[in-house]
Amino acid sequence: MNEALIGKAASFPYIIWDMDGTILDSMRYWLSLGEDYLIRRGITPPEDLRETIESMTLEESAAYFQKEFGIGLSVPEIISGFLTMIADEYRETIPAKEFAAEIIKQAAEHGSRMCVLTTSDHDLAEAALRRVGLLQYFEAILTAEALGMDKRSGAIYETVMEKLGYVPAQTLICEDALYAVRAAAEAGADTGVKVLAFRDIANAGDWAQITALADYAEEAD
Repeated sequence: MNEALIGKAASFPYIIWDMDGTILDSMRYWLSLGEDYLIRRGITPPEDLRETIESMTLEESAAYFQKEFGIGLSVPEIISGFLTMIADEYRETIPAKEFAAEIIKQAAEHGSRMCVLTTSDHDLAEAALRRVGLLQYFEAILTAEALGMDKRSGAIYETVMEKLGYVPAQTLICEDALYAVRAAAEAGADTGVKVLAFRDIANAGDWAQITALADYAEEAD
């Protein structure tokens, strides 16, 4: 691991953390969830399903499935189906990423204030972070759904900083997905916030674009 980058990241007084693909090695589970859900209902998933729903919240994904595939369930019922399928993985299986865990622990030693901003379910996020021993380092778990926003715009990060009293010029945003790194960089252009990009199985094809946008990037081992 790049100790210099870990030390640099951990030195920020305020850090906003994405969870899936950043703190947790969970994207491999999410990548196949939509396809698995449709297959269980006897529906053949379109080839571009993963790309279509990648940046959607759970509520948006459920509404898309309802409309696009004619699923005769309410949005909450579809979300419940998603969460039932993946809940056990969060509660029992999904590991933390060593690079992220080391930054979090060092930042906590420095007295940094940290929060999680996720598009996942709050209760599952809390359960997973508690299981991997990282929950105590975060002052809040915020979800895109609860905020009524998404990570396609830098506005969500600006809202979180304002809500928690983070000083933008002293804040680091940790993300992995291209759309989220782009939005975080957009927030940085307006506020001075910095962005650290994390490598993940799901972003390999976008890594060149991601590193061009981010201020810092996790290096290959």
